[in-house]
Amino acid sequence: MGKEYEIADMFFDFCRNREMKTNQAIKWKDFFDVFSEKLNSTEFTIMGGAIAKLCQKGYIKLEMALDNKTQFIRLSEFGYHYMHDDNSVLDLSVPIKIIPVGMDKTSYEAFNTIWKWVGVENAPLYLKGSELYKLVLNVDNNLPPTYQLFLDERRNKGKSTTRRIWLYDIYKTLSKEQKKQFFENVDALLNEILTTIQTTNDNNNQNIIDDFFEDTFSANETKLEISKEQQTSEERHPKVFISYSWDSEEHKNWVLMLAKRLEDKGINVSIDQNDLRLGDELTNYMENSIKDVDRVLIIGTPGYYERATKRMKGVGFEYSLISAELKNALKTNRFIPILRSGLMEESFPLLLQNRMGVFMDDDNKFEDGLEKLVHDIYDDFNNKV
Repeated sequence: MGKEYEIADMFFDFCRNREMKTNQAIKWKDFFDVFSEKLNSTEFTIMGGAIAKLCQKGYIKLEMALDNKTQFIRLSEFGYHYMHDDNSVLDLSVPIKIIPVGMDKTSYEAFNTIWKWVGVENAPLYLKGSELYKLVLNVDNNLPPTYQLFLDERRNKGKSTTRRIWLYDIYKTLSKEQKKQFFENVDALLNEILTTIQTTNDNNNQNIIDDFFEDTFSANETKLEISKEQQTSEERHPKVFISYSWDSEEHKNWVLMLAKRLEDKGINVSIDQNDLRLGDELTNYMENSIKDVDRVLIIGTPGYYERATKRMKGVGFEYSLISAELKNALKTNRFIPILRSGLMEESFPLLLQNRMGVFMDDDNKFEDGLEKLVHDIYDDFNNKV
C-alpha cells in the first residue's frame, strides 16, 4: 500500500504546484499527459486506483464537463484541507467501488459512471474490450464463448463493434441482478489488478522519480478555467434541446432541474437558461439548437400551447421550426412531447398530440418518467451511431 499512498501524494503535490483552490478543477487529459510521461504503466495503473479511492473518500470528484465530453478532476474542500494541514493523515483504506454508494446499480447513470472510469480514452482504470467482454460473459452465459466470436457475430449482423455500443447493447438485455453482478465483477477485477501490482512493486522496492516536479510546471502551465470552446471531444454523447415556455419561476426551475438530471446521466443538454447571455442573438440560437441535436424535448403546458399556436415570442418561433420539420418528415422521432401540466390536447399543438411522449405531470412518478426518457434517448442514439 506504500506505493499507492506515495503516488496519491504526488497528485496532491501536482495540485499544490497549480495552487488549486476548493472546488477548482483540472482537466483529466492535462493531468494524464503529465503523469503518463513520468510514471511507467504499472505505476500509472496504481495512480488510477488511488484516484478512485480519493473520490470515494471525498478528497476529489471525477466529473464531466457541461458538454459531457471532457473529464475533470475537481478538488473538494476536504482535499484542499488535507493539502494544507500538516496534521491531516491521508486515508485510502477502502477497496475500489466505482459506483457511488446510493446510486442505483441498474440505472443508465450507473452504466455511464462505470464507462467514464474504465471505457473512455485515457480513463483512470481503462479496460480493453476483451477484458470487458469476460466480465459480461461471467454474468450472461448465453453470449458467444469468446470475444472474437462475439465480434464476428455482430459484424455478420451489420452491428457496431465499438466497445461502448456493444457493451451498452448487452447491458440493456441483463436482468437487474446481472447488472449488479457485472458492476461487482468490475470492482473485483480492478482491486485484484491493483493488489497484484502493488505487491510486485513493494517486493521490488521500485522508486518513483524523485525530481518529478522539478521541470514539469515551469515550461508548460495549463489554464485551470476551461471554456467550452477549449474542451476536446473524447467520445460523443446524445444531445438534446429543451423547448418550453416561461410560464412561471417555478416552472423554469423545474425545467432547469430536468436538464441537470439529464446531464447527470451523460446527456448533453442545450437550454436557454444555461446557454444564453446578455446580448446573444435569440433566433440564431434557436435555429442552431434545434438543428444540431439528436432529440428535441418539448415541455407541454397550457402556456406552451398558447404561445406555440399563436406564434408568440420565442416558443412561437421554435414551434414554427418544429412544425416545419414534422410536416416534411412525418416519420421522424426527433421530437419528444413531455407533458408537465394539463391534458395533451390543451398543452401541445395538434402535430404533437398523437406522438408518443412522457408524462411528468405527477412529481411522485418523476423518476419513472425520467428513466423512460433516458432509456429512449440512449436506445435511439446507440442505434444511429
